[in-house]
Amino acid sequence: MITLYQFGPAWDLEDPSPFCLKILYYLRLSGLPFETVASTRNLRNSPKGKLPFIADGETIVGDSAFIIDYLKDTYGDGVGGGYTAEQLAVGRAAARMLEESTYWSVVYGRWIDPNNWEQITKPEFFGKLPWPLKSIIPAFLQRGLRRSMHGQGMGRHTSEEIVAIGQRDLAAVAEILGDKPFLLGPVPSEFDATVHAFLVCTARAPHPSPLKDYVLAQPNLCSYMERMDQRMADARKEAAA
Repeated sequence: MITLYQFGPAWDLEDPSPFCLKILYYLRLSGLPFETVASTRNLRNSPKGKLPFIADGETIVGDSAFIIDYLKDTYGDGVGGGYTAEQLAVGRAAARMLEESTYWSVVYGRWIDPNNWEQITKPEFFGKLPWPLKSIIPAFLQRGLRRSMHGQGMGRHTSEEIVAIGQRDLAAVAEILGDKPFLLGPVPSEFDATVHAFLVCTARAPHPSPLKDYVLAQPNLCSYMERMDQRMADARKEAAA
């Protein structure tokens, strides 16, 4: 049995991390049996020092990209889709754009934007900590994220520029999707796990943001999320049968 280690539910999301959701969705699309364990304490056992990671027997794999590579190499491509190499290249480019660029726009909206940080993110993750930890730990983690964003480059931009970058990324996804049922065509590919994860984290987290407004204003993105929701629901029913 494959065990997926993740953060666990927050707000109305099965997990607040798009990378954890990505693996959760991929496992459901693949039809592989799995269980989930939710706890940040599992970070100490992660080979990359972050979530998600999986345990499959004695094998432990970290990083969402390497997890999917491992699952495909070990169990075959259970998602597939029969797409061409060119189509898969487009899917990979879209997924990496979301993971390496859009992600930081999402991080800014949750962890740096003053209103969202104080009113939504900090109370959700740190509100139950005892004093003085509830003051020390959030400030420490936010400073670390600011440094990471500055080193990556996104943190060197203004808030308006960060939003504009995120919107252009999401517009590119909407253009690639077009009127197709799924990102590349009539059936899901592995990259739909990533796209759906990022759209859900953008549109369904409670943080107000222009990125959220943009996604919800795109009919093709909203209908896409509904189709993926149905796929996830069907997969849960099959697993429970």
